[in-house]
Amino acid sequence: MSLTSLSTMKLIFLDTTPIIYYVEGNPHYDQSTKRLFDLIDTGKITAKY
Repeated sequence: MSLTSLSTMKLIFLDTTPIIYYVEGNPHYDQSTKRLFDLIDTGKITAKY
């Protein structure tokens, strides 16, 4: 599933892996996790952990 697909959803269930990648600044996932958390921060999607 792409991040474009995620932006059409209202609620997602989020595992810890993307959080770890984001906090660690993993270069392979940096753009994806930043976009994901931007969607969450702006209220475009809601995440349950």
